[in-house]
Amino acid sequence: MAQYTVISQSNEETVVAEYKPAMTRSDGYQSEAALEKEFILMLQEQSYEYLNIKEEKDLIVNLREQLSLLNNYEFSDEERRQIFNNYIAKPTAGIKEKTQIIQEDSVFPLRRD
Repeated sequence: MAQYTVISQSNEETVVAEYKPAMTRSDGYQSEAALEKEFILMLQEQSYEYLNIKEEKDLIVNLREQLSLLNNYEFSDEERRQIFNNYIAKPTAGIKEKTQIIQEDSVFPLRRD
């Protein structure tokens, strides 16, 4: 018998889903590269986009694009440098502080051009 889980319920409607676990499972050794490849494929199946970032400059370009999309604003090169150097990659901040900035601090003072 199928097992259903209630996702949303109101006075007018109820939404349920049937969960079917993946049937394949490996008990053998899996290298880190194979694990990473499988994880990427799983994310792509969930409509995540894979970006082949190999160098720091590619990461910075993607960060700039994402900041523009997030803020619905096209930053100038000087504004981008200001955000990156003064907040995101601040030379005096350690890895813990940089992580906190990315994850928790969503507002930065910015001098616009």
